[in-house]
Amino acid sequence: MVIILIDELIKYQVLDLNKLILRIYPKLDLKPNEAVMLLHLLSFYQQNNQKVFPLSYNSLKNKTGMNTKENGLLIQALIEKRFIDLKLENIKEKEQECIDISNTLMKIEEFLSKEKIEDNNKQIRQNYSDICTLFEINLGRSLSPVELNLLNENAKFYKKGDFERAIFEISKKNDISINLCIEYLKNEKKIMKEVDKEHEKAILDFFESINKKS
Repeated sequence: MVIILIDELIKYQVLDLNKLILRIYPKLDLKPNEAVMLLHLLSFYQQNNQKVFPLSYNSLKNKTGMNTKENGLLIQALIEKRFIDLKLENIKEKEQECIDISNTLMKIEEFLSKEKIEDNNKQIRQNYSDICTLFEINLGRSLSPVELNLLNENAKFYKKGDFERAIFEISKKNDISINLCIEYLKNEKKIMKEVDKEHEKAILDFFESINKKS
């Protein structure tokens, strides 16, 4: 069995799978009744920590209040949308039809990863817009295509607050320019890395001295 991140989140009760499904099922292209059926199937997984388990229409009937045909149609819909698979498994020396919900968990994890990437890209675009506005105000003019491209390349590395700090420091001695601000921030980052290395070395030296004494 392949272990993915969402398995661990559910295991340690960091993630409420039921609430998550109810919030995102339209984005997963599921109808309300399909989402409810999926929740019933996922309950078996959450109770027994098994992604593959015997399909029991009697259990589903008790859970959903629907007859075998209605439950079967919803299960078929979930199979066609690749949320679940039907498999034949040998259980206690008897071949049984089983549900495999692995695809559902993979789909959810892929959706969350994609949404996180989209959110990050949205933040970068907003940050870029804020930075452009900041320089237009401080330079008192529109930015050139070259300047816009330069800021676009660096928007993922520095935030608006970083450029505000750079503008403040540079304006003490020089006229403000985007190039000067970026160089200032690059040098600042380099200095911080060197400081971090010195701190790390100091800590290692401290523990080494303790080990020698002991």
